[in-house]
Amino acid sequence: MSKLIFILKIMITLFIALILAACASKPEQTLDKQIQPFAYNDLNKATYGLEQLKGNVWIADFIFTECETLCPMQTENMRMLQTYLKERNIPVQFVSFSVDPEHDTTEELNKFVKKHRADTSNWHFLNGYSFESIQKFAKDSFLTTVDKPVVNDVMHSTSFFLVNKQGFLTQKFSGTSTMPLNDIADAVKAWNEVNE
Repeated sequence: MSKLIFILKIMITLFIALILAACASKPEQTLDKQIQPFAYNDLNKATYGLEQLKGNVWIADFIFTECETLCPMQTENMRMLQTYLKERNIPVQFVSFSVDPEHDTTEELNKFVKKHRADTSNWHFLNGYSFESIQKFAKDSFLTTVDKPVVNDVMHSTSFFLVNKQGFLTQKFSGTSTMPLNDIADAVKAWNEVNE
């Protein structure tokens, strides 16, 4: 009888562990929000926006070049994600929106890109708008807050936002700490296979 109880306890423990593992690997939440039209400047001062991204699955984040805390980790994780997806031949575009457009000139963004060894073949760093514009755009399109409570600091989300080919925000994932590479790859691959 005690052997049966022991086996039952092991089975229950394994079942609970499987459920917890499944919950931990899911995206933060599922979303369904139309991205508002935008046309900003890329690193070559050319217009880049929703029109250029049409028909592509893309991942967005919000950064600023003077950030010394989470942005470097976020950018490194985006670079790692870019490499991971490229190695698996999963097509995707990446877009990093500056949340400090007054400071983050094209020159500053180019320095940031070089410092972080970002591959700009499918990763677009954008500026060319006011702080108020990016604040409103982040709220209206990505359901997130951008705020500037003190000089030289900007509060912003550290999430990676997944947008489908039709321009709808579908999911968000952690862009720091434990980035769920496999989950993001699976989601990007799945959205690439949708032909609506």
